[in-house]
Formats: sequence, C-alpha cells, structure tokens
Amino acid sequence: MLSLLGHLSQSWLDGAVRTLEGWRRGLSEPFPVTDDPPPTTPYTVVYEGGKVRLRHYRAEARRLATP
Repeated sequence: MLSLLGHLSQSWLDGAVRTLEGWRRGLSEPFPVTDDPPPTTPYTVVYEGGKVRLRHYRAEARRLATP
C-alpha cells in the first residue's frame, strides 16, 4: 500500500511540474501575432439563413468529365 501512495504522489508531482512548465513556456514564448494569418481558400456563400452558411469552394484544377 505504501508503494501505491508513493507512486500516486510521484505521478501528481510529475503532472504538476509539466503543467507549470507549460504555463511558463506559454507566458514567455507567446504565439507570434506579427506573422501573416494562414491563407484561406476562396469560396462563395451559396445559402445563408439563421446560423447556417453554406459555402461553395471552387476547384482550381482542371475539370474532369463526370463518370
């Protein structure tokens, strides 16, 4: 029983250390906001109603015949 309690306390300590390290990295190395945002694929809105927006993404490659 004593080894189980020792194992649990060690697991808790390891998790706490990983959490604190993640917070430290997040505060000292924030996400770069000066970079350009990722590009988006062009689309047209085909239907919009309420909370629904249906987007149509055009294919940029050559079209193939329907099989």
